[in-house]
Amino acid sequence: MTQHATKETEDLNLKELLLCAWARKWWIVACTTACTIAGIIYIAITPPIYASQVELLQPKRADLTEYNLAAQLAGPAISDLMSRTKEKNELNELTPKESYEFFLRHLHAYSTRLKFFNEYYLPSLPITVSQKDHERLWNQFTEQLQVRQQGENGHILSFSGPDSQQNADWANQYVQLAGASASDELVQALQSAVRIRQKVTEDQIKTLRSTAEIEREAKIKRLKDAWHLAQSIHLLEPPTQGNLITSYSDENLYLRGSKALESEIQIIEQRENNDPYIPELNDLLKKQALLNAIQINPTHLKVINIDRVAEPSSIAIWPRPMLIMALSILGGFGASCLFVLFFSAFRPPVMRPDHV
Repeated sequence: MTQHATKETEDLNLKELLLCAWARKWWIVACTTACTIAGIIYIAITPPIYASQVELLQPKRADLTEYNLAAQLAGPAISDLMSRTKEKNELNELTPKESYEFFLRHLHAYSTRLKFFNEYYLPSLPITVSQKDHERLWNQFTEQLQVRQQGENGHILSFSGPDSQQNADWANQYVQLAGASASDELVQALQSAVRIRQKVTEDQIKTLRSTAEIEREAKIKRLKDAWHLAQSIHLLEPPTQGNLITSYSDENLYLRGSKALESEIQIIEQRENNDPYIPELNDLLKKQALLNAIQINPTHLKVINIDRVAEPSSIAIWPRPMLIMALSILGGFGASCLFVLFFSAFRPPVMRPDHV
């Protein structure tokens, strides 16, 4: 009996709600219509937002040829060339994966974004930017510029805004800026390593030549002392009798005879270049020539492969008319229905004839 009464009460309450909603149907229609019109007005007055995107991939190995050739010349090629010494700390080749990861660091770097913001974004604005608006524009810029991964080895950089052509230009320019920054840093690191090797090699050559000159002067002094000794004993030529001496050096240098010693002194004094008499110099000169021949242009190093450049888009990503209209209609209808239910919950109960 109680369950039957409860069910009858629920049916009556639902019936009352439906009757109340039907009684205020025009209010529901009016509210839904108003929200729909508001959605139409929003679509009409909201400027369309377009997005242009650049598709990025790892560079090809051929794009790194010049850089890797320079690294080979500064490292392994020198090691193969040197006959007596081996080059240490050889420069490694740059792989496409390493190049791409290096580019991505620059693509996401705050310094790259700030440089683009100051050199490209702000100058494009028709008004002078105050310090107060700077932070707001920076936040707007970071929202417009987005980078997301595509697949395992690809990324997409997109730029959104009301000007479709400008979006495409900025997306392409940003990728070029990040690529140029990455290439410059890689090339500068390689050039720095090459300059260090050049400086070390140049210092080694200078040291060998300076040492050779000191040795030349010391040898002249030793020969002159031996020449004076040979003259004092009237020894013009090496002796042909007596004990066989196979080495006329050091304290036995005078035994060469004054004639031979005088000729050697004249030859050494007239010598203008000690290079042919420095055994280690030949390898160092080869190394220096090889290092000096290394030339690399940052513009010839491609750290990124642009699979598709950004182009102006004719399809707006916002506003989306169908979505906004659907939300407006459903929102207006739902809000009006909730108001009716709320109103019905707090209105006085209707006295039915059977309760009189």
